[in-house]
Amino acid sequence: AAGVRTAVVDWPLSNHMELLPARVKRPVYSSAKYEGSLTDGARLGKVADVYAADFAAHPDGEPMRLLMGYVHAVDSAGHKYGPEAPEVDQAVRDTDEVLETVIRRVKATFEAQARASDRLYVVISTDHGMSTVKSMVDLKELFGETLPKSAVTTTSGPLGNVYLVGVPEEER
Repeated sequence: AAGVRTAVVDWPLSNHMELLPARVKRPVYSSAKYEGSLTDGARLGKVADVYAADFAAHPDGEPMRLLMGYVHAVDSAGHKYGPEAPEVDQAVRDTDEVLETVIRRVKATFEAQARASDRLYVVISTDHGMSTVKSMVDLKELFGETLPKSAVTTTSGPLGNVYLVGVPEEER
């Protein structure tokens, strides 16, 4: 059975499709690498460009059904200025304008090229939500001496991860 024709454009960690097992269905288009320096307008503009180019390259073929894109301006502003900063509010407004522009472009292509039975889904994501950090994670304080020495830990503000992969079963 055929999968849904998909474009994954500049989505973090979506490159290196060649590393997936052969049985895994791949998108018909995926970025060769994540280009972190692109603006959200340029990144999502690529989504609209890829979609339009696919119709031109395959005028009688099965159209793409799923477009996936990523925005980062709000996340970047939040990390730089804090989640409640006016710069974050401006980044949200700017991102809203970018989304409106890109969705209009994709919609215009769909309306001009698609058949009546065609359906298109557009997924645009961002990194994560954000809130003011009120406390920091201290894994040594939380676990004390009970944390195995071979456990790997990472912390970032209010988040903490404990990896027990290298810890023998009897020490977990």
